[in-house]
Amino acid sequence: MALAYLGTLPWLPYPGSFLLKALPVLVAAGWLLRTARSTGGRRVGYGLLWSALGDVALALDDRFFLVGLTAFLIAHMCYIAAFGPEAQLQRARLFRAGGVAAYGMALGAVLGQATNWQPPILLYAVVLTSMGVTAALRQGSRLVFLGALAFMVSDSLLAWDRFLIPLPLAHLWVMLTYYLAQGLITGGMLDDQILQGSEGYPDS
Repeated sequence: MALAYLGTLPWLPYPGSFLLKALPVLVAAGWLLRTARSTGGRRVGYGLLWSALGDVALALDDRFFLVGLTAFLIAHMCYIAAFGPEAQLQRARLFRAGGVAAYGMALGAVLGQATNWQPPILLYAVVLTSMGVTAALRQGSRLVFLGALAFMVSDSLLAWDRFLIPLPLAHLWVMLTYYLAQGLITGGMLDDQILQGSEGYPDS
């Protein structure tokens, strides 16, 4: 379904395109909520549901931009609530968390100047960065951290295209990295169930 949506980008908008856009994330949410055995897994599932709502809002009209932004803000808060309890302050994790935080601060500064420091945009940048930091610190599958990075790349591309300089094929790259992010996070949470049943987590 993600490939179907990406393949039909040149014809947007078309009847039902907003639903096709959200379906891959809804499927991931249903899969995770049905199979997750941990509180963190269920919280990510709820985050995926909020993400799907954000997908629909952003696909409908620019008038719903703040609705979509709020939905994704809540989604990231669900992810933070899922990743935070698994955080461990080990040197390698602190190093990559510091890199994520530095990137997030740079992104916030650039967006602040481009949007005249609009509070909703800056709040979103802070929550997005916090999601990336907690993913960097958590113990478990590496896929979750890679998914968080892909999510930050996707939102950075979206912000750059919307508020700074229009990018060639921006929607394609935004959605490609977005679907990759949600898929990696979902896969990582499911992978954790296998890792927890083995001798323990690998060094991640």
